[in-house]
Amino acid sequence: MTTPKFANLTAAFISISISIFLFLSSSPADGATATSLITGTCKQTPDFNLCVSTLTADPRGPKAAGVQTLALIIIDAVKAKATTAYADIKRLLKTAPELEGPLKSCAQQYNVILTAEIPEAEEAVSGGVAKFGEDGMRGSASDADLCEDGFVKVKSPLTVENKVVSGLAAVGAAVIRQLE
Repeated sequence: MTTPKFANLTAAFISISISIFLFLSSSPADGATATSLITGTCKQTPDFNLCVSTLTADPRGPKAAGVQTLALIIIDAVKAKATTAYADIKRLLKTAPELEGPLKSCAQQYNVILTAEIPEAEEAVSGGVAKFGEDGMRGSASDADLCEDGFVKVKSPLTVENKVVSGLAAVGAAVIRQLE
């Protein structure tokens, strides 16, 4: 026969075990929901593979509860790639004087991306004004394209960076559009 103290401990153990089981058994469904959210969202963008790879590479992606989180992940990815491109431009300005004209133009374009368009997108998405976020991402894509187009007489040393920033920003605009 069990003592009342032992019975209370047994009941508490069973209760905790059931709670843990229910929590763990609900986790895969949450992961499946996030995966479904990512897939459904990315199907509505111009580059499904870039969208999915970007969102699943970020630890927030598989845990995302909504499109707003996915939009912020893409904006962060654009910011990271634009920051890298801007650093490359600054380095090239020191080492490739023959490209000074188009590089200075690119520096201006990427400065706008990093100081105006990305902050506009972040603030708009966080504040629930999706239209301005979409505008910020479209502007970022356009500015990356303008940088690339500035290399008229010579081959652009920034083609890869410009295409990545432009592509991610276009995906970002499409994701943000889903918030409207």
